[in-house]
Amino acid sequence: MAVALLILALLNVALAVPDHFYTTVLQEAESAVNHGGYVLEGAAGDLYVKSHPLAVPLYRFHKSDIDRHLYTTSETERSDVLAGGWTSEGIAGYCFPESTVQQGSKPLYRLFNAQVFDHLYTTSMAEAVSVQSGGYKLEGLACNLPAPGDATLPFLRLFRP
Repeated sequence: MAVALLILALLNVALAVPDHFYTTVLQEAESAVNHGGYVLEGAAGDLYVKSHPLAVPLYRFHKSDIDRHLYTTSETERSDVLAGGWTSEGIAGYCFPESTVQQGSKPLYRLFNAQVFDHLYTTSMAEAVSVQSGGYKLEGLACNLPAPGDATLPFLRLFRP
C-alpha cells in the first residue's frame, strides 16, 4: 500500500538568509528545529511514500555551497540541476503531475525569491499571492498533492528566517 507523506515546512533562524526546507521525515524535521535554527511552520500537504497509480516522483536536491534545497517532478529540470552541481537526495515522495487532478488533491505552487535564492512551496493561493510582495515570483505548479488518507504521511514545511 502506498503511503502519502504530509509536507511540513521548517524555518531556520540560525542563518541570516531565509530558507524554506521540506521533509517527510519527522526525525529530520526535529533535527532541523533543534540544531539548524529552523521553525516548523506546519504541513504543506501530503505525498505518497511509494509509487502510486498516476503519481510521479517529487525529487529532492541539495546544493551544499549555498545550503539550499529544490524539489521538482520534471525529468528535464532534474538533469539540469544535477549538471549544475546539485546533489540528489532521492525522492521526497510521490504526487500527481500538474496535468492530473484527482478528487481531493491540492495544487502545490512553487515560488522563488532570487534575492535570497529561496524556493517556497505552498498549497495556498492566498499565500502565493501574498509572498510576492516580499520578492517571491510564482514559477508555476510543482505538482498536485494527494488528499490525506490511510496512505499518507506528513510532508513538513520548515523555515529559517
